[in-house]
Amino acid sequence: MRYFDTDFGPMGVSDDTLGKGGRGKVLPVMLAPPEMPQAKKKLVLKQVEGRWRTEGRQRKVACLERMGRGAAQGKTLPAGCAVAWPVTSAYEEGRWIGFAMRAMEGRPLDAVKADGAIAPAVKVRQARRACELVSALHAHGVVLGDVSLSNFMYDEAHDRLALVDIDSAQVADEATGCIYPTTESREKSPEMLAGRMGEVVLTSRSDDFLVAVEVFRLLFDAHPLDEYAADVSPAEMRARNATACRFGFANERRCCGPDAFGRELGNLFRRTFEGPYELIPNAADYAACLSGLERQAFETCPVCGQVRVAVAEERSALEVAPSGLSVRRVVGGLGFAAGASVMAFACCACMPELAGFAQEAAGFAQGATAALDGAWHEARLAADAACGQVQGFTEGAWRLACDAAEFAQGAASAAQDAWESASPQVEVALSKAAELADALVEGVFDLASNAWGWLEDALDAVAGASDGGGADAC
Repeated sequence: MRYFDTDFGPMGVSDDTLGKGGRGKVLPVMLAPPEMPQAKKKLVLKQVEGRWRTEGRQRKVACLERMGRGAAQGKTLPAGCAVAWPVTSAYEEGRWIGFAMRAMEGRPLDAVKADGAIAPAVKVRQARRACELVSALHAHGVVLGDVSLSNFMYDEAHDRLALVDIDSAQVADEATGCIYPTTESREKSPEMLAGRMGEVVLTSRSDDFLVAVEVFRLLFDAHPLDEYAADVSPAEMRARNATACRFGFANERRCCGPDAFGRELGNLFRRTFEGPYELIPNAADYAACLSGLERQAFETCPVCGQVRVAVAEERSALEVAPSGLSVRRVVGGLGFAAGASVMAFACCACMPELAGFAQEAAGFAQGATAALDGAWHEARLAADAACGQVQGFTEGAWRLACDAAEFAQGAASAAQDAWESASPQVEVALSKAAELADALVEGVFDLASNAWGWLEDALDAVAGASDGGGADAC
């Protein structure tokens, strides 16, 4: 056993290494000074590697010690959650070498993710707690940076989730105004990819992005940014898709897509991985959604083996569709818009005076058609996928058919919005076109009648001339 100095007296530490990582190694504390905070708890020493024993890291650890004491006094952490805050710094011959912290029992969520014996509801609960922890730390001025399943320890015996390796986080010291940067991260947010680790100051949005990645990994046992369309390393593919706002998992044809755990959570994932980075949902949004999922029943898809919300728990496609809207109405809206366009152009060809009204009608009709095009294309793709599954996998086909119906719902909503904005102008233009067309037809009919009368008069004149010529010849 070796002894290190602390602010509370000498501390005895075993030479047995419990683990390595986070730019150091972890050793069990065998003898803690009685005055040390949490001295009666099981403690460990994180001995930082020599080249990382910088003054900046030492100051960051001191700041985290103060935060930990404040969090303990104010009880600001969510229920069922804990953080391995530093409790004291350790010194060897007067030089700072690391810090003591509470030992956290359990398994990392990486191991929980791969354990099929753990109920899906338990995984959902730990995902919710991870989000709550991240959100609570943001309130303390801490941006984790390295949001990883391996940094969350699940203690099944006490049903508790704990965060470890917090000294790698970005910490804002309110006392000095200094921001100590995050030093490493297994996963990379768009902010991290845009700068150099240890130099860029991260926003809480970086954690919001990465906690969504880890929630997805825990529930789906897959990475949301992975896809296999290019022969590149997973790290490169994930960096590409994070920067390009491309939801790799959603772009692969699958029986169970991002909505396996419900449409609400699926939409959060889409907003995070496909939407503008500046508008992604935060950790609290995910926590609120996951809280509702804990009470759901789950099942395993018989086709692909993906855990999902039980089909009986979901609303049918007919229940999901809003009143008065259907795929048939979407098709009708497209047909009406196309018909309006054709009719307007036909009027334009008949009479120059109709050109303005016709072009206006055509413009609104084409705008409505364009607004629907993208959503309709998605609905067709989902419907085609559903049809392809029917022959062998009725269950999977039903899921895809529900996706198709929900895509059609979006298309119908877009159709309704487009039609509501375009219909008054189209109706006015068509009414004007019809009035002028009627006048045109009536005019053409009058001209035709007059021409027929002239023709009859001409024929009578020719007949009379013929009779007069014959008499002279005789």
